[in-house]
Amino acid sequence: MPLIIDGWNLLRNKNSDIKVHRDSLMDSVGALVSRLEVYQMCHSDPITVVFDSRRRDSRIAFPRTSRLRILTAEDADDHIKRSIESTPPEQRRNLRVVSSDNEICAYAKLHSATVLRSDEFWAKLKRDRAAHNPGRGR
Repeated sequence: MPLIIDGWNLLRNKNSDIKVHRDSLMDSVGALVSRLEVYQMCHSDPITVVFDSRRRDSRIAFPRTSRLRILTAEDADDHIKRSIESTPPEQRRNLRVVSSDNEICAYAKLHSATVLRSDEFWAKLKRDRAAHNPGRGR
């Protein structure tokens, strides 16, 4: 099932174990990308992570694979909504939207996509990390 993730919403979630500092945002993004790569070792889900960027020319320079895409958009919420709309209606139940933004969650549900709150997704990431790295803990 494909995932589309509201990047800053996930990083700044209260259950995130990645510290976000204003002067090292790309380090935080890199840590999240690493966590998502571990997640993909346990699952075969294609993932798109969308980050808000006020500057159109902003680029988050992380390698893209066929299953993991990191994008910037002037408005991540609008990008997520367009992604939901562009998914054929009969396939939307297979699309999972990761966010804790009430507006995005309601929009996804209204369009028959599956919603996974950011704190729920962090719980999955932590379980997968522990399963992939036994003995390392959190």
